[in-house]
Amino acid sequence: MPSFHSVQDPPGQTALANLIQDIEMAKSEWHHLEESLKKECARTLTMLREKDVAPNGPRTSIPASHERAYRLFQYAVSENPALASGTDRDVYDWLKERDSVEHLPGRYENFVRYLRAGRAHHDQRKNRPGGPASGRSIVGRESL
Repeated sequence: MPSFHSVQDPPGQTALANLIQDIEMAKSEWHHLEESLKKECARTLTMLREKDVAPNGPRTSIPASHERAYRLFQYAVSENPALASGTDRDVYDWLKERDSVEHLPGRYENFVRYLRAGRAHHDQRKNRPGGPASGRSIVGRESL
């Protein structure tokens, strides 16, 4: 009659079998997560396309409030050309004095933020980045 030890697994074989089983389960879960992530990315991309947003580029449209601020600025400058060389605050104050102007944001800070976004969308930024510096630096290398 065989002893009880002869039918037992060799030492560590059960632990190895359990480890292999855990690895297979983890691979299956990883595959499931990978598939879920792919589906979520596809849904997000579809949603962005439907909202008219390019994932790697500028929006093809802007919120109505930004467009209105940009158009109000254009209107003010067309009615009062002196405002073209004035500040955004001058334009806002001029518009605020007009009873016929609709949809003007109640706060200057909002108007200028919307106007900045409208200008950026129409590539009409007020301040453009400068070119490369000309001349020598006033700071020597040893000071850096």
